[in-house]
Amino acid sequence: SWRTSELDLPFMDANVLLRAILRDHPEHSPRATALLERIADGGSAAHVTTAVFFEVAFVLLRRPGANRGNV
Repeated sequence: SWRTSELDLPFMDANVLLRAILRDHPEHSPRATALLERIADGGSAAHVTTAVFFEVAFVLLRRPGANRGNV
């Protein structure tokens, strides 16, 4: 199963998720989105820690107009 090789997967950094969510970089954002689409389609995989999700939430919550309801 995928769990037996989870530690062999590449690590997904918060910046990859943030670039895909925020679409704020002309080169990195499309590449991040494409990677996430490949993962969603099963063509790729990555290891994401809980700390990465907390970092993404922290960064998004610091943006103007952000709150827990829209993050």
